[in-house]
Amino acid sequence: MKDLHIEKNGITGIIPTEIGYLVNLQQIKFSRNDITGNLPSEIGLCVQLRDIFGAHNGLVGSIPTHVGNLIALYTLEIDYNGLVGQIPSEIGQLPLLKDFEIDGNNLTGSIPTEIG
Repeated sequence: MKDLHIEKNGITGIIPTEIGYLVNLQQIKFSRNDITGNLPSEIGLCVQLRDIFGAHNGLVGSIPTHVGNLIALYTLEIDYNGLVGQIPSEIGQLPLLKDFEIDGNNLTGSIPTEIG
């Protein structure tokens, strides 16, 4: 599977760790649902991912450092969730990242210099 689009459906539950089995996944859209729990670190196994659209859900916990493995990532939109902690410096290792939206969360600390 290359694309998974499930936005605006009222889907509940968590993102299963088995997401990491979708190694050919290039785009995932799950915005505007009722998805809760952490963004699993196994998402870092989906190294072909170009776009993650996960805004307006109930995601909690921190942004996993494994996101730094997603070297093809162009878009990371995880705004308006309940994410906490600091922005991982590994985000700065994503050479193609152009759209990084994290507003409306509860993140703390400073913006890592690696992002600059």
